[in-house]
Amino acid sequence: MKQAADASDCGIKIERNVDTFAWEIINWSDKDLRFQHSDLGGFIHFNDENFTVASSSDGRLKKNIEPIQDALRALDRLQPVQFHFRHVADDRPKSIGFIAQEVERVVPGMVSENDAGYKAVAYSQFSVLAIAAIRELHAIVQQQRELIEKQSGQIELLEAHFRTKNLP
Repeated sequence: MKQAADASDCGIKIERNVDTFAWEIINWSDKDLRFQHSDLGGFIHFNDENFTVASSSDGRLKKNIEPIQDALRALDRLQPVQFHFRHVADDRPKSIGFIAQEVERVVPGMVSENDAGYKAVAYSQFSVLAIAAIRELHAIVQQQRELIEKQSGQIELLEAHFRTKNLP
């Protein structure tokens, strides 16, 4: 651990000697504190009003990129639940979420496990899955809209045909 050697000189850098990756804790101002990774771009920023969590997302850091498939089906297979953690009294408000083991069966990359074997869900990744599912729903709606327009035109032609034949 050492004093950060950046322009602000108001922080601590935690690094290993074997690589260049490091975590930095920076006091940005009287009211701001930031935890960040020196090379990957992700950070957690706190101030007296709120906090922000930003995940590394730069395309230069990624490989094997492919679109998410069947997001709607994946979300449909997940069961949202409400529950009490075992250490919380039953008269307290229930939490909401998913059971990590169930999420792991559907979307394994969203679940991690600690040294004690307890599993955790990366809830922030659900927004990406939800956007992919919304896009799939949008495509379905577009297909249905086109079909309805086509069928409406066919109905109008049939109605016009029957009117010329004086049929009810």
